[in-house]
Amino acid sequence: MAATPAVEKLEVWFQSETVQARLSKFMHQEAEVNRVFADATLAREQKIEYMHVYKKFCGLIESLLEEFLSAHPGIAQKDMLQELAALPDGNDTLVCAPYVLASCGYPSFMQLVAQWVESYADDDEDAEVEDDEP
Repeated sequence: MAATPAVEKLEVWFQSETVQARLSKFMHQEAEVNRVFADATLAREQKIEYMHVYKKFCGLIESLLEEFLSAHPGIAQKDMLQELAALPDGNDTLVCAPYVLASCGYPSFMQLVAQWVESYADDDEDAEVEDDEP
């Protein structure tokens, strides 16, 4: 299933510098600075701090969606969420889908955090290699 016009509009909006900066700031603060998820895994009992951060993340996504929907009055939140959920698993072409869907379920959120932490670790390794070059 291809992205619907509503999801396409959300995607364009999600890729804006402003939205990306807000998402990056949140993830950086919680995953990197606060190191909340340094030992996160769904394979064992979760720390209560993870749920607190998840609730803050849901609040951020809700705020972002409210901003988007107020700028696009013809789009219903329920319909848009259903359209996002109907996308095939592993759809990594959309930036918005993993973030929005992660606000709909804790396991999806933890997957997103794991990807973020892994990506950050890769960025750190790349930066160290660049620093070592003459």
